Amino acid sequence: MKLEAGFYKIREKGMMLGKCHYLKVFVQGEKKWYKLDNLPPAACDSYGLVPIEDIKFEKRLARPLDIKKVKIIFKWEDIDGDDFEVTFRDIQLFKSLFEDFPELAKAAGAYRKVKIIKGPTQNS
Repeated sequence: MKLEAGFYKIREKGMMLGKCHYLKVFVQGEKKWYKLDNLPPAACDSYGLVPIEDIKFEKRLARPLDIKKVKIIFKWEDIDGDDFEVTFRDIQLFKSLFEDFPELAKAAGAYRKVKIIKGPTQNS
């Protein structure tokens, strides 16, 4: 799919109500890149195409985004192999989970330093 630099909503194909994802397309230097949701940026192919299959283009988006509601689902497994899951609708409550259980924060990589490649700063 050939897309201009910008911010898009895309949907998984194959399902009537497939999950939606955010796709950011940007140019850095002389190379075109794309970033799907929170994944690391990846280079477009030599023709400038975004090499993602089985998606349906929904629409180009403008910032700020209109967000109706947020739900954060956090899952983990303990040393005994038991599964845990908690759901949050507030980032401060999510943060309090890490404050109460710093082991979870460490296991989730909260203390790692990562280099983030940023795209253009305009409304894309």
